[in-house]
Amino acid sequence: LDTADKYLMIVLNRIDLFSKEAKKADERFLRRQIETLLAHPHCRCLLLTNPKDYVQYNYLEDQFACLRITSPSEMDIMAILKQQRVELEFFHHVLIPEELISQSLLLAVRYLSTTQALEKALLLLDSAAARADAAGIKEHDDQFKPSLTTATLLEVLSDWTQIPASHLQISQFKHGEFVQNIQQSVFGQDTALTILGHELL
Repeated sequence: LDTADKYLMIVLNRIDLFSKEAKKADERFLRRQIETLLAHPHCRCLLLTNPKDYVQYNYLEDQFACLRITSPSEMDIMAILKQQRVELEFFHHVLIPEELISQSLLLAVRYLSTTQALEKALLLLDSAAARADAAGIKEHDDQFKPSLTTATLLEVLSDWTQIPASHLQISQFKHGEFVQNIQQSVFGQDTALTILGHELL
């Protein structure tokens, strides 16, 4: 490292390696080696850990700058999807209408994953754009850019989930409207209808 013109980056996901009470000889040896590397001016270390684990090792604050990463908000996800839309349009030679961005996110959260909404929405848009491009190549010449449609988005999602496209819902369930519409046909069951509406949310 002394003669290297590049930096060495070490990424660790075990904060226990920095424990002062390491019991095993190999852990104590590894900790000494890491500390030697950290002291070198051409070495940087990235330590990935859970915030509550970091509290136990607060003496490391002198050696590490703490950076907390939180999950992206819905606005963050939408901004990322809009940015990626440009790249998807260029790569697949299709047009992706603005409203399909929010639809892909809504469908991904509802049918694919609530914890990986960004990844799943992007994958859904990518696959649907590829399908729209393939269909456009068959039907038109190279000068025409096909446009991604809701139908194509639903077709891809239907293939993944095995739910018929006709049963996939884009619009959000509106509890108030549901209860009001059912109350016009069913009388005296307001409590039951309200409970049913909450279960469908």
